[in-house]
Amino acid sequence: MRELNKENINMMKNDKYIYHIKYDINEVDKLYGLGLLERTIALCLYSGYLKERKPLSLLIIAPPSSGKSEVLLKFRRNQGVSVVNQGTRYGINKVIASRGAEVKHLIIPDLSVVLSAHPGIAGDILSLISIMTEEGIDSIQTYHFSRYFDPPLKVGLLTAVTQEDFNKRKSRLRKIGFWSRFIPFSYSYDKEVVDKVLTYVERGESLKMEESRLDLPGLHTKPVDVQCDAKYVHGFRIFIKEQEFKGWEPRFQKHIRILLKSHALANKRTEVIEEDVMEIMKIVLYLNFNFSLIGQEVGEDDE
Repeated sequence: MRELNKENINMMKNDKYIYHIKYDINEVDKLYGLGLLERTIALCLYSGYLKERKPLSLLIIAPPSSGKSEVLLKFRRNQGVSVVNQGTRYGINKVIASRGAEVKHLIIPDLSVVLSAHPGIAGDILSLISIMTEEGIDSIQTYHFSRYFDPPLKVGLLTAVTQEDFNKRKSRLRKIGFWSRFIPFSYSYDKEVVDKVLTYVERGESLKMEESRLDLPGLHTKPVDVQCDAKYVHGFRIFIKEQEFKGWEPRFQKHIRILLKSHALANKRTEVIEEDVMEIMKIVLYLNFNFSLIGQEVGEDDE
């Protein structure tokens, strides 16, 4: 079992593992080069079908016009997914009240809309998101609808925010425990990719990506019990210690375990094997706040 360090990250360039989640891609997908991010989103969706009954949540952080919201919306047509464009408390409650346990994940394409609201309103929404993703919602009661859940319904959130908005509010988000409920995925582009995106915009060409449909388990099937030996999670210890995760390393280790199980489930297995570890090691290089260049070879340092 290999640990995550400089030497074996470089070795991974020659690994021939095949990733079995298939995507439909077009020229815009190729332009952005967000394959690793798409894999991470897909694994978060698979996590909603595990025995743990606690879907992973993902916070994408990147500069403006870097494809964050677009790549999230690629997955909007998958079962168990609902899009909440407004990101209001009412909007979130309405979706959950109407669909109930059929909702595994919500997508809020732009969390900046929530963060830029009046502090009282923003705090109220963030509080709801924290409960929804962690303890679970036991009841929803408004003038228009009411619903009760036993056990409490846990729903994952997939959302994105600009690097600037995140940096402005990261102290507050850390203070209220918002960080620890999410897997962070940060990235940046080099000038060449940015110029290509701008050229597309100048020509008036569409930046819409091809939709992705996953072969997820049935909504009403029994949650899948995937086994994961502790040795596979142990291999990520070095990475976790080097990141800005002070105070919530154990929770991030749990996130890693669920990612491993989700990868096994996506490949129709009920046990984690080393192939799953090698694939998550490639993804995990972006699960931080380092804004590494996306698309560069695994293990290469940013210049």
